[in-house]
Amino acid sequence: MSQKLLESNFGQIIDFVDNSMKKIAMSAETTRNAVLNEFDYNRNQWIFDTTFMVYKSQENFVNGLTINAYFGNRIGLGGYIGITTSVARQLNLPLLYRYKMLGNDTNGFFKRCDYYKSVTNCVPDGDAEYDFDYGAFDMSYVVNYASKAKNTTIFSTSYVHSSFPLWVWFTCVSAYTKPGANNFDWYFAIDITAHSLSVFLSDFTSKIQNSMAIVIEIESNALIAIVSVVITVCATLISLGFSSRIVKPFKQLLNQFEFISEMQLDVAEAMKISSNLTEIEEFQQHISTMIRKMKSYRAFIPQHLLAKLDNNESMTEPSISSKFSSKKMDSDHAHSSSVHNPKNKFLFKLGVEQRQVVSAMIYFEGMEEISTNLKENELVNLFTNIFGVIQKFANTSNAMVGTLEKSSIIVSWNSYTSVQKPEEKALSTLSQMLTALKLVDKNIKPCIAVVSQLCKAGNIGTNAVKTFTIIGSYQQNLEHMINIMKHLKVDLAVTKAVQEKGIDQMFHTRIVSWNNLLMDNYSQSVTKIPIYEVGASKQVAMDEW
Repeated sequence: MSQKLLESNFGQIIDFVDNSMKKIAMSAETTRNAVLNEFDYNRNQWIFDTTFMVYKSQENFVNGLTINAYFGNRIGLGGYIGITTSVARQLNLPLLYRYKMLGNDTNGFFKRCDYYKSVTNCVPDGDAEYDFDYGAFDMSYVVNYASKAKNTTIFSTSYVHSSFPLWVWFTCVSAYTKPGANNFDWYFAIDITAHSLSVFLSDFTSKIQNSMAIVIEIESNALIAIVSVVITVCATLISLGFSSRIVKPFKQLLNQFEFISEMQLDVAEAMKISSNLTEIEEFQQHISTMIRKMKSYRAFIPQHLLAKLDNNESMTEPSISSKFSSKKMDSDHAHSSSVHNPKNKFLFKLGVEQRQVVSAMIYFEGMEEISTNLKENELVNLFTNIFGVIQKFANTSNAMVGTLEKSSIIVSWNSYTSVQKPEEKALSTLSQMLTALKLVDKNIKPCIAVVSQLCKAGNIGTNAVKTFTIIGSYQQNLEHMINIMKHLKVDLAVTKAVQEKGIDQMFHTRIVSWNNLLMDNYSQSVTKIPIYEVGASKQVAMDEW
């Protein structure tokens, strides 16, 4: 085999291993970020289903490499829940299990999953709650690495698990730490073993004639996996080793830039690239500075735009101003087009379109008084908690959150992106949001007014500086409703246009007032319409949106 061909094959093996590890890291990081605002240890089935989907995704991209996928807490003994094949492989069975060990339980409880019955759900196989239990697992090693991975993703060094002493393990840990906390709150982890890595590499290297793949753990210099056989001269190996020491930092930089291009900034920032070349060290410093600035810039970009940018939504379509300015759309066609067109191709272009927008004004009674008495840092913490609650619920229902003005925040649905049944989704979200906001501060009383009316929504400004705007009489109507609600001591109220969209089937409602509100046709004409108070839910369990 020529040296040139050998170098090419050697590079393929390196790239294959690097890309495989990167896929695992990206999967762990993406899972942590995706569940950041809704993670709850009490939602066992949700955790099972989430880890089940992650595991099946891993099987598609790195088939056979992943052994376990699970969430864990700070308790070393127990305190984790997820999907595993480790027990099945220990018993020489081709099965997938879900398992749970919370708190200081002495056993792990395992239930077989039907792998093919569902793509998104871990469907139990059989009626028994659990198929069997296993001894408690000491997770202190993983917990120790989770403590180092605060809001980042890292790989552990190799270790031996007391419950499976014949296997050498590696764990990719992605931990979440609350702002200002000294330790992590929870983590998501993916396990692989030296055996699964060897089999995984064997499938790849078998395609390269006379090839050998050796994986060495740099921190401990341990030989991890050897597959296949090759005989070559020492001079060739030395030359390849020398060239790889030069090429490796550049490949790592390329991987880092790939993470940056995909906006996985925490992963990219955690990558530490060492090299004897001064130019590489300087380049790495510039990249770190760039990442810090990008994270600062992103903090000021609205969440609904970040979601579209991170999903690489099209930004090259022609301006929609000409499309909508030459003809007037009737209300039925406008509402239909907004519902049945799930992707707005023109989100980042100048122009407006007519939409049936559901808008809610969240007014905080007592905000002005408490703001004058709080210190600056206390005021910041208060607003952080308020916006944290609002953004959490907004993210799960495709809502757009406005700024704080006059002690109120406006949240809208079907404005920047299409939402099916926006009235129902808005009320389901707002009723839960109102309950959560009441717990933020006992001195502040939130109340929410909701309207549904035709508006013109889109980007205005210049190509360099754009502002998303909703044009219509909704804000005046909401302010008028809030004034009435304060007088009547009503927490949640809607107009007839909202109530007649099935809201009366979801909640108890009653008319509390008749008031003059502006019409949808921008003519400033007013009409007396009923205002409904929204009470308790008629459903036993609210639907999850």
